[in-house]
Amino acid sequence: MTEDEFAAYQSLSEETEDHRWAFGTGFTDPLEGIDASVPDGVDAAALTAYCLALGDDALIYSHRLQQWMTRMPELEEETALANIALDLLGQARMLLARAGQAEGRGRREDDLAFFRDEHEFRSVRLAEHTDADFAELAARMLVFSSWRLALFGALAASAADWLSRERCRPVRAGFVGTGLIARYIHTFLTGTGWTFDEIGVHDLSAEHAAGFRGYLEKAGPGRITVYEDAEQLIRSSDLVVFATIAGEPHVSDLSWFEHNPVVLHVSLRDLAPEILLASTNLVDDVEHCLKANTSPHLAEQLTGSRDFLAGTLDDVMSGRVTVPADRPVVFSPFGLGVLDLAVGKYVYDEVTRSGDLHVIDDFFHELKRYGTLTA
Repeated sequence: MTEDEFAAYQSLSEETEDHRWAFGTGFTDPLEGIDASVPDGVDAAALTAYCLALGDDALIYSHRLQQWMTRMPELEEETALANIALDLLGQARMLLARAGQAEGRGRREDDLAFFRDEHEFRSVRLAEHTDADFAELAARMLVFSSWRLALFGALAASAADWLSRERCRPVRAGFVGTGLIARYIHTFLTGTGWTFDEIGVHDLSAEHAAGFRGYLEKAGPGRITVYEDAEQLIRSSDLVVFATIAGEPHVSDLSWFEHNPVVLHVSLRDLAPEILLASTNLVDDVEHCLKANTSPHLAEQLTGSRDFLAGTLDDVMSGRVTVPADRPVVFSPFGLGVLDLAVGKYVYDEVTRSGDLHVIDDFFHELKRYGTLTA
């Protein structure tokens, strides 16, 4: 090894505050600053198993995507794929580290990633499958991203229970945006014992609003109202769910929230920073949520600090943060998969335009936006 080669190797292995290196000791603890104790009332074994399942999905699929490096048709696609794989690897680190902490056996993320037998992994088959070609890769990425986005959206709904424990449980729910995420959030809430006397619906598309109303009518009891504007829906709801594709804030009137609702801000960009500054703000992951001009990121830019954040959902579950009843409560969880969906739509449109589209019957088990519930 030459002196120059040794110097390059040494720079990778030495301790440094620059955490951009892909090798060496310059890694931050993925749970740094997070109380990893298991909250009261939470089954440690169940938490471990669920974190392992989610972490294994991310880990295995990340490696499957990495296998395509140098094989993509264009450099831009290869760069995008590498970034998706890296993001999944970051998710895997956090989830596996959390699983190790909850398990209590002293196993770290690397122990769980590298020193388990094959049958101990809990990843879904969708993440394990090897793609035969680029078309199959794009199709599977679309399915995986759609499923994982819906899953995390439903998991975000679990925050509603914790955020409403210090106040009357909401009985009037309002959904701004009526896509699959809204549907799965409602499905999760009702599946975990929530009931609503009234449900409000608002969407820029009258067709989608009507479709969601039809789904709600079949899903269970409760008076359903379709609102033409977001204001009346918000004013009429104790629990407000934003699940839109908004790229910038479109709700800015503080008076709409004067009744102090619980807000699940799943789509992250609906609320003006002034709304957040007048509310109690909670996130799931600070660094992920405060970037890319999300509403929390805009609030940080406006104030120059993160003091407007009360904490994380983990802080609430662990009792370090108490949710007040005299202010609006906004929970902003980090979203996943949107860029993957955009890439998938682009590939689909290009293949259709070229005349090379081949339809695979029954590729999706369900084709209806609002499911197949029967009355």
